[in-house]
Amino acid sequence: MRGFRVELGEIQARLREHADVAEAVVIAVGPVRSRSLAAYVIPAGGTPMDATGLRDHLAAVLPAYMLPAHFVAIDQVPLTTNGKVDTRVLQSLL
Repeated sequence: MRGFRVELGEIQARLREHADVAEAVVIAVGPVRSRSLAAYVIPAGGTPMDATGLRDHLAAVLPAYMLPAHFVAIDQVPLTTNGKVDTRVLQSLL
């Protein structure tokens, strides 16, 4: 994205390290020339999601170009019939 190599799995792993995150999925959204990152988070223990706190947590361990522009709280990760993450459903939540 924008000339940088972005590892979505690394962003997801860093989000899962946060105490308030049970599960996280990160995808690229938007048109090819203006893609941004979106993080879909299942909060741990029913706590409300704090996007600012999550962004600060990621900023401490990742470069700025790997920070998601959008944070969305979800109840469960939508899966396709093949058991893969359904990115179309996630994109529709923005």
